[in-house]
Amino acid sequence: RRLCRLNLPLITPITAVALNHDGSQVAIGSKDWKIHLFEPTAKFEGADARVDPRAELTAHSAPVESLVFAAKGDRLVSGGSDGSVKV
Repeated sequence: RRLCRLNLPLITPITAVALNHDGSQVAIGSKDWKIHLFEPTAKFEGADARVDPRAELTAHSAPVESLVFAAKGDRLVSGGSDGSVKV
């Protein structure tokens, strides 16, 4: 079921995407070494919405290659081309 279409700010190129367990957070990894965090909300259901990043994290010294939220949704794990894993 499609909740909404997000009109995100320009993030290129996207290398990884993760959605937490209840859909309240989206993380997008990119080649610019950043992780962009978004919080789409239920008020946008069925509509197009522009959502700006809640936060931008720079934890890697190379492109972000993988992202996953913990089962409870309270932590995000990222892996980068620099060989590091960050929690």
